[in-house]
Amino acid sequence: MFSQRTVFSAATASLLACIAAVIIAAIPPEFGKDSQYYVQAGHLWESGQVTYAASLIGSRVFAVLAYFLPQMLFGVSIDSIAIALSAIWLAFSIVLIIWIYLVAPKGTRLVATMVALGASLVWVPWNYPLTDQFGVIISVLALGLYDLSRQHMRSSIWLLIASALICGLGMGFRPEPIMLFCLVVCAAVLSHPISKTFGKRALVCAAMALAFVAASMMPAVTFRLFSGQPLPAQVSGYFVFFQPVNSLGDPSFGPNSELLANLGEEVVATRADLALLSRIRLGYPEAYSLQGPEFASELYAMAGIETIAHRPIETAWLLGDAVSQYLFWQPYSWDIHYSTANHREASTKKRLAAIDQGRVIDSPRFGGDGTWPVGQLFEKRLSAVAALGPIRGINIPQFVPPAWTLSLLVGFLIIFGVSRGGISDVAVIAALLFLAHICLAAFSQGYVLRYGSSASLPLLITGIVTLTGFVRKPFPGLMRRMRRRIA
Repeated sequence: MFSQRTVFSAATASLLACIAAVIIAAIPPEFGKDSQYYVQAGHLWESGQVTYAASLIGSRVFAVLAYFLPQMLFGVSIDSIAIALSAIWLAFSIVLIIWIYLVAPKGTRLVATMVALGASLVWVPWNYPLTDQFGVIISVLALGLYDLSRQHMRSSIWLLIASALICGLGMGFRPEPIMLFCLVVCAAVLSHPISKTFGKRALVCAAMALAFVAASMMPAVTFRLFSGQPLPAQVSGYFVFFQPVNSLGDPSFGPNSELLANLGEEVVATRADLALLSRIRLGYPEAYSLQGPEFASELYAMAGIETIAHRPIETAWLLGDAVSQYLFWQPYSWDIHYSTANHREASTKKRLAAIDQGRVIDSPRFGGDGTWPVGQLFEKRLSAVAALGPIRGINIPQFVPPAWTLSLLVGFLIIFGVSRGGISDVAVIAALLFLAHICLAAFSQGYVLRYGSSASLPLLITGIVTLTGFVRKPFPGLMRRMRRRIA
């Protein structure tokens, strides 16, 4: 199927991806506030401690297992987390290489793969134990399968169903894959070349929906098998309406907002150090402690609806400001931390100690949320990682492109995709997926740099794949015309 030259170029790209994986494994992971949940939740759930964290990230059980299983295999160590992050990068690289080598023209495959891998390495922080990386892998894999379904008609039905399955399983990592699934289904039913008849396309989409629903049930099944308890209600209302309520909420907006504020006042009466925080925001954990996650989530969601109803213009401005930062105003940046491995480790130790202290203090506010000391990750080190020596001092830079370049890329992909294959073209789907991602992030969380980075990376990769097709068709004809004129 592939020539010897193609196999050699693919092996070259794979070798470079493996070198990057070794570097990621050698670099001490960095931790943020969100990272703690994914690292410690596995230890808590294994012992049956299903508390607040399970309602916060329980549906992301696959991500928790991705960080927990290496600790069971290699031991509880910061180096085990680094190995997990390295494996995540390798999984992404494999998906990327396969997509490009199955779709791109022969003369462009190696260059396209090198550019995509190099950009991806600095685009997303791969040394943070988060779920953003999984979201990128799910999006790239599902988009790649959909792209192949348009080019390999004999297997198109199975490729479409596989894309739906990936989106369903992706719900065990992040909630955004449901948006990609909806876009793929809409494109398939409206104009996918699988059939000229609407009826057959509708049947295929029904099979895709069945596959998605079945796969999306797996996180709950996995959680029960892992923890021995059913997956608790998720606090999705808190996630979705966090930004409007936190920025604009007021007790006078309605009974739900008032109840949250009153609960917040009760918290301040016992925790004077929290007096400067919003009473409505403080009321959320109190609501959870009193009546559980379902009540707290619904209460916060209703307070969000009350906020939007009373402040529609301000909410729209808040949304527009965040979206404009994602699309227009975020400036270019190139960030590299010039620090030694020992300095990074000391900084991470200090960060983990602060996280442990904060969790113990805040545990009573969240109904006695279970705690597992993440500081003990440094008590045991793996000799294999320590043997990497000088590699541990390498710093991977982080690149943030100017936002307007992403807007141009969105426009290019939509125009080129529609002209090439209609609204069902993978370039159009990738552009719409990026817009859907940033709109959801802008509404629920405001502007967060890493959300924009993880949402735009699948867009960039699709753009690279699309450009290989552009080079294959218009560019050779242009070169032939230029040679004739010179002759």
